[in-house]
Amino acid sequence: MHLTTATYVLSEAWRENGRWQSVTFRYIEKQEYTSSTQGKLDHSGVLRITLANEIVHSLKNQYVKPIDIEFMASLRRPLSRALYRLLGAQHFSPENPSLLPRFEVNLME
Repeated sequence: MHLTTATYVLSEAWRENGRWQSVTFRYIEKQEYTSSTQGKLDHSGVLRITLANEIVHSLKNQYVKPIDIEFMASLRRPLSRALYRLLGAQHFSPENPSLLPRFEVNLME
């Protein structure tokens, strides 16, 4: 599973307790599976996934911005999806979780 093996390194890009931090983590810290007595995958098995503490704290502190998944899926090109995420990040301030009323940027500097 990609989320258990990939390591993410963020330099001064992670929000924690109102401050920007540098962190290294994996999305999934641990995964466990309890199988039936025969050791096969079936309905009686239990899959337990433990998220990284950084992810849990980010969710609890509401630093994760919701995504309109239907709209994002309608964007066919990777550049369009990247622009949607970039503009969405500019429209949402971690210091103030409510949406900003407007976003202004100079086209030429």
